[in-house]
Amino acid sequence: MKDIKDRQSNIELFRIVATFMIIIVHCNGWFLEDWGGVDTWSNGGSFIVGGIRAFIQSGTCIGVDCFVLISGFFSMKPKFKSLLNLYTLLVFFYVFCYLIEVFIGHQMFSWKMFGYQFLPFALGNWFIKCYLFLLLLSPLLNSFVSKCTEKQLLLYICIYFLFDFYFGCIWDSKYFNFNNGYSVGTFILLYLIGRYIMVFGMNRAKKYSKCVLWLSFLASVFLMTVFRFVCNDENRWLGYDSPFLIISSSLLLICFASINMKKNKFVNSIATSCLAVYIFHTNRPIIGWLADIDVRLFNYYPFGLYVLYMACIIFTVFIVAIIFDKFRLYITNPLFVLLDKVINEKVEYGKSK
Repeated sequence: MKDIKDRQSNIELFRIVATFMIIIVHCNGWFLEDWGGVDTWSNGGSFIVGGIRAFIQSGTCIGVDCFVLISGFFSMKPKFKSLLNLYTLLVFFYVFCYLIEVFIGHQMFSWKMFGYQFLPFALGNWFIKCYLFLLLLSPLLNSFVSKCTEKQLLLYICIYFLFDFYFGCIWDSKYFNFNNGYSVGTFILLYLIGRYIMVFGMNRAKKYSKCVLWLSFLASVFLMTVFRFVCNDENRWLGYDSPFLIISSSLLLICFASINMKKNKFVNSIATSCLAVYIFHTNRPIIGWLADIDVRLFNYYPFGLYVLYMACIIFTVFIVAIIFDKFRLYITNPLFVLLDKVINEKVEYGKSK
């Protein structure tokens, strides 16, 4: 777990932005479509509302890809302390949400179900499982990148990219299980792209003005917006393994990495709890409440007011999750301090021998 003071604030700001993207893309698309039965972009024939929603969706659907790119940019290192921190984070929020469900009467308390909350890696959603697998694979990926020249790594990424596109987007082959990007296979590709940008890509990006980089990102968002209206199978062609999303998220990472930003303790501190925001808002009963509010506001208020109210609600969800996670860290940090002390003592003892 990287120390707060050692974090690059421009990338940590990017992590915060990516977190908001994920909540927004759920509220603007998933909740309205699956919970509310809202036709994805037509909205009963309103082209303006549908167009705005499609543009918002295109600019925010890259949030998950951005998260994985950041992991590759910094490079993951599976350590016992990191795994313990992830475990305590998941258990804290799973237990908390389970007890809320019991309190409001959605479930009867069961010691068996309560015990299941302490098996978070098995209980977790697709992202947690893929992220854990990627974490375990990261030493091999890091070693591979360190032994590659720029041309070798770029060639491998391009081949992998085409392979993913051909068997994932075009053929949707079940044998390779790319699953629209909901897979560790796509996470590996994104991780390698993140490593390439960090090791080689930023030197090349310096040749272009920041304005060009941001305009390129906006152009990719515009293209995705158009594609949403013309393609027949949006979920397949604009999944997390889509070339559109991978290129767009990579461009946005480069844009934020190009920002000259001084170390900001507040930004860095907030960014350490971004994963908690994802866990919190995708867990029952929070996800049910959020989806219900989203659908009701969309159906009963003018679109402008809907956007304003949902912006306030999304910000509130973000803040509440951050506060809960800081409380979790307040409880568990003494354990991490003790763990560091034990590890350091063992290292010193080993050196003395």
